[in-house]
This record gives sequence, C-alpha cells and structure tokens, in this order.
Amino acid sequence: MIVENHGAKSTVDSHWLRVRITNKGRSTARSCKGKMIAIYGPDGVPWDDRDPMLLRWSSTPGDKAFEALDLARDEWQFLDVAYAQDNLAFALIAAEPTPAGFPKTLEAERSHRVKIAVYADNAEPSTAEFVVTYGGTVDSLRMDWA
Repeated sequence: MIVENHGAKSTVDSHWLRVRITNKGRSTARSCKGKMIAIYGPDGVPWDDRDPMLLRWSSTPGDKAFEALDLARDEWQFLDVAYAQDNLAFALIAAEPTPAGFPKTLEAERSHRVKIAVYADNAEPSTAEFVVTYGGTVDSLRMDWA
C-alpha cells in the first residue's frame, strides 16, 4: 500500500486532512481499514490518553465510513485523518465514535506527530507518520511527512 498526504476544502468553512491509500500489490487488497495508532508529544513519547482509533474512508457516507473496503490493484481511496472549523478552537481527529470524555482533539499552536496504519486481510500493514499543526483557523491546519 502507498500512503500519500492530501488536504481538501469543503462547502462548509472547514479543512480536512486526508491520506491517499493506493493498492500497489499484485491483487485486490481485502478488508482494508485505516487507523490512527499513536500521537506523540514533543518529547517523542506516545500520549497515553489517546487509544488507537479507526479512521473514516472519505468516499463512504455515515456509519459505513468505518467499514472495511476492498481496493483493487492500483485503486485508491482517501482516508480522513483530521479536520478544522473556524468556530472550533482545535483540530478534531475524524475517527470512530468513542465514549464520552475520550479526547479526540489536538491542541492549537503546536505540532503533533501522528502515526497512521493501514491493514488488509491479505497484505502486510503499511504505516506512515505525519506532523499535524493547527494554529486555530481553518487555513492554518497542515500535515507534513514526519
């Protein structure tokens, strides 16, 4: 699998960070899922208040966005990682519903190293790390390779 960094604007005043997942194998990758598996603090130590979370496939609506999908050879899909809205003071990880009180936000005015993994039933997992920064406005949300 190939993981690429992308962003997208929407019709609402928001900005989504996405990664493009491409199947570069010889056959269809079955039951693909994407997960945010770690967020690291400035000291390089993973935060222990964030559990691994499934990420949404951007092309799939509603609750089905968290379901596994098949990717044919050379086919790709976007996986949503985070988004920001001007009326929010933080970036929100776009992930599966979690219990009340579970933090899904990233602090503004600092960088966060995020590790993403993509799994398939018939392929080895692929991982990538990104640095997500958010300055408090839609246009300040950025994601770069770690």
